[in-house]
Amino acid sequence: MDTTTIIAIYGAALSTILGAIELYRFHVEQQEKKPRVKVTLTTGLISQGNQVSPAILTLTAANVGRIPVTLTSIPSLYVSRDRKVILTEAERDVEFPHELLPGKSCNYWRDIKQLARELKRHGYSGRLKIIGEFGDALDNKYKSKPFSFDIEDWTKLGSEAVG
Repeated sequence: MDTTTIIAIYGAALSTILGAIELYRFHVEQQEKKPRVKVTLTTGLISQGNQVSPAILTLTAANVGRIPVTLTSIPSLYVSRDRKVILTEAERDVEFPHELLPGKSCNYWRDIKQLARELKRHGYSGRLKIIGEFGDALDNKYKSKPFSFDIEDWTKLGSEAVG
């Protein structure tokens, strides 16, 4: 191979590599411009001094992106594919609409026993896979992973406050 061919091959390879790097940078920049909210459902307790709350189900939205996200609607729970329960009677640490800044989170929580009783009154029973959802001003929906919720267990188990 002569020097010209080697230089041409080297130039083509270098050009391809630089193009791929630019394409990757563009992709990363576009991802950073998108809102990213992680939603989780967990159970827990709230303690204040020596008082402990009844067991609660907490729905959390955390802004894991680089831009602020305005959450506009009261969060909801999907209890089946086509049925949503709006968490109107839940406690919360913010008012809506709420600007969720990067690295910040907000929470909604509800007494688990009360939620289980309400679902039972609406005809649900047994184990459900529930999904929490928040919505933003751009009509994006952010959903949690499915959470196993046993209505029978939570209506039977004591979730009374301790202390």
